[in-house]
Amino acid sequence: MKRSCNAENEEEILLKIASALKNVSYGSIQITIHDSKVVQIDKTEKFRLDGQNSKPKGGETYTIVKG
Repeated sequence: MKRSCNAENEEEILLKIASALKNVSYGSIQITIHDSKVVQIDKTEKFRLDGQNSKPKGGETYTIVKG
């Protein structure tokens, strides 16, 4: 059964995805969908710990959960 998503929720989800994309230099964004609805956005960002920004080395994970 498909659930409908109203325009306000859809815009909020798109803004969160766009924000995650703008705020990561190296890493990945994963979007989890259940029953045709976005339920979770994971952002994994990688960064070098030796002061050089050219290549990612370390990693940190942030999770945005929409309930």
